[in-house]
Order: sequence, then C-alpha cells, then structure tokens
Amino acid sequence: MTISIHDQVELANRDYYEAFEARDLVLMMDQWSSRDDIVCIPPFGEAALGWRAVEKVYRDTFRVIGESTVEMEVLRVSIEDPIATVSCSERIFKADGTSDCEFLATNVYLLEREGWRIIHHHASWRTIAQTRMFGTEAPPD
Repeated sequence: MTISIHDQVELANRDYYEAFEARDLVLMMDQWSSRDDIVCIPPFGEAALGWRAVEKVYRDTFRVIGESTVEMEVLRVSIEDPIATVSCSERIFKADGTSDCEFLATNVYLLEREGWRIIHHHASWRTIAQTRMFGTEAPPD
C-alpha cells in the first residue's frame, strides 16, 4: 500500500513530536536533515544555525522542561515537493496537568533519501487568552 505524500509528512511531524515527548536527543536529531544549514528558532533564546547548534537547543530544552508533556495539533500541511511545511499549535502541560503556555510552530521538511527531514523549526509564544486564529472566519459577503 502506498502512503500519500500528505500522510508521509504528517507521520514525519508526528515522529518529531514523539522524539520531543521521549526527550531522546538521538531520535530527535534523526528527525533533522544532516545539512549544516538547518535552523531552529525556539520560543526562548537565540536562533540555532547549523546542526550542532540545533542539537544543543534540544539538549538544553530536554534538560529544562522536566516532566512536562507536549500536545500538538496540526493546523495546516502545505506541500511543494520536495518541501513541505506543517503549521501547528503546541501546548505544554506541567507534571500536575496544568498548562500555561502555548506556541505556534512551523516545521519545514525536505524530502531526502531517508524520507522527510526537518530543515527549519520556528516556534513563537501564544498566550492562552488568544483563542482565534486569523483566517478562521468566513470571508465577508
């Protein structure tokens, strides 16, 4: 059975968040392209440019987030083979089950020999009070 490109991209995105949830640095970096021009822009700190800098961001992040969990919702998948973007919301839950932060994120994937790999991740803070996304209302008559 052939898996559609859209489903391949969604699976790659799911694998990224599973690696994050597992706090597995090796598995996380397997989700990334091995190119040295990859970029990670976390919602805190500086932009990480290049593979080693991206690896450091995740090493530090996994150490800081402790027992927190991440709930991800895909908002949109766009594909222009060999590039795909996944826009999503990320909600962080503390060990006690409460959540006080949410991010909007864009993950950009490149189709490589090994499959879809991330080349760019950008996450921005979104306060819980912001509930409506632009573009969710019907256009005016």
